[in-house]
Amino acid sequence: MNWNVYILQRSSSNLWLLLRIMREQPSVVLSVAHTVAARMSPFVRQMDFAIDWMAVEAGRALYRQGDKSDCTYIVLNGRLRSVIQKANGKKELVGEYGRGDLIGVVSSKCIQPE
Repeated sequence: MNWNVYILQRSSSNLWLLLRIMREQPSVVLSVAHTVAARMSPFVRQMDFAIDWMAVEAGRALYRQGDKSDCTYIVLNGRLRSVIQKANGKKELVGEYGRGDLIGVVSSKCIQPE
């Protein structure tokens, strides 16, 4: 039996290495998933089944002014800016959100446009 041993430090650059390893050695996927799930708190494990994960590229809109709001977002990493366009066409920064902040919680409960 051949064994490949990889040692990873906690680093975002190692994510690509981990993905490559899992592509080359598909049997590793279940082991990695089990290890990750075992290290999560019960609350996080429950939340994982109740939410959809998404990544937003820098400079991209999460939603647009006037869209119907039916979601609440949690910033896990990075930051988001809330910008409105005024009647005269100028854009104004009205909020900035970082790790742990909730976005859309009030408007999603009231079902109002953003």
